[in-house]
Amino acid sequence: MRKLSFYPKLAARSMKSNRRFYVPYILTVIGTAAAFYIMAAIVSDPGSKELASGTANGQVYVSMFMTLGMVVLGLFSFIFLLYTNSFLMKRRQKELGLYSVLGMSKTNIAGIMVFESLYIAVIGIAGGLAVGILLTKLVSLALFKLMRLPVPFGFTVQPIAIIIVVLFFAALIFLTLLANLAKVGRSRPVELLRGGNVGEKEPKASWFLTLVGILFLGAGYVVAMLVDNPGMAVAVYFLAVFAVIIGTYCLFTSISIAVLKALRRNRRYYYKAKHFISVSGMLYRMKRNAVGLANICILCTMVMVMISGTLSLYLGSAEQVNAYCPADVVVEATYYSSSNEDHVYNDETGEETIEYHTPFDAAAMDAWFEDYFAAHKLTPSSAKSVEYYSFTAVDAAEHVSLVTAVTAETYAQLTGEPAPTRTAALSASGLWARRSSRPRR
Repeated sequence: MRKLSFYPKLAARSMKSNRRFYVPYILTVIGTAAAFYIMAAIVSDPGSKELASGTANGQVYVSMFMTLGMVVLGLFSFIFLLYTNSFLMKRRQKELGLYSVLGMSKTNIAGIMVFESLYIAVIGIAGGLAVGILLTKLVSLALFKLMRLPVPFGFTVQPIAIIIVVLFFAALIFLTLLANLAKVGRSRPVELLRGGNVGEKEPKASWFLTLVGILFLGAGYVVAMLVDNPGMAVAVYFLAVFAVIIGTYCLFTSISIAVLKALRRNRRYYYKAKHFISVSGMLYRMKRNAVGLANICILCTMVMVMISGTLSLYLGSAEQVNAYCPADVVVEATYYSSSNEDHVYNDETGEETIEYHTPFDAAAMDAWFEDYFAAHKLTPSSAKSVEYYSFTAVDAAEHVSLVTAVTAETYAQLTGEPAPTRTAALSASGLWARRSSRPRR
């Protein structure tokens, strides 16, 4: 019992004395956990159905984007936390070696590290959830504002999002704890005491990593540029994101070392006072710093892509609407020649169906034809759902009105009054589904 009470106190004292190292690490956990919760909350929030923006699959697309964003953020969080943890452990090796010299076994040191990880998990995850819960509504308001939708009232906390964040980041911190325990278990006390002062070994440029990085980076950009199918664009885009992330890490790790070694081989450049120290120092630290540089590069790329993409979609929304809907009212009529029809019999029901194959052309204008109407009805119960009706018999006429669209000049001739400004002049008469007529010559 005394040992169990001794570990938490010593772990808290160690974190307090090394707070300048622990604070950045805990802030990293808080920031990534907050961003992860915001995405998970938007996906699981029933109010996000309003982001459908009038389409039946709007909620599906929003959820899919946020879910894929969570996967990308999870991968980045895993890499970033491992990097910050390695930086933290390098600064603490001397302290852990001192514990070992004073008589503590590796089991005792492991007990202290377990409670330190527990404190980090509680503070980081709780802080991240608090920040995420406070900012979720702000992010939701920004999304509704960008999509020009009415803002829903209320403030909710999503239990599912909380569970996802707790499980994911608890697993990440547990993996970092296992890595720390393995490193301490393989090290001797003398190595731990000198660990903070031992310099990095000269890294070697890996041609294999260079080749993998070039392949992944090139494949990511090529796939993103060649996709022209909107249905596949989302899935392929995130595959390209993963490929670019992996390629960036590989290239920064290998090419940066190769470039520095090439500079060192250039005697005219290397043997100068202002180049000698900087190049040699960067070369020995690049193995560890390459990950940090890759993180900065990926973050900057994500920010630029997000800002440019959001601005392009937002500022170009009017042009997209005009492209898809060039007019306020569109009237379409398709006629089929009755001379090119097939009678298809259904063996199960015994019903006969007529199929038309050849579109009606100008040469058949003297023939009798039948107009079949299909109506799009906006139901009063839901202003965003559209019901489609297809009519082949008069008994379905209760859903259809005969609507005649006229120009402003014709409206003035018929009524003797000028047409209303910016208003379509429509005449509705009768409910019927089919008519027979002969076109005028």
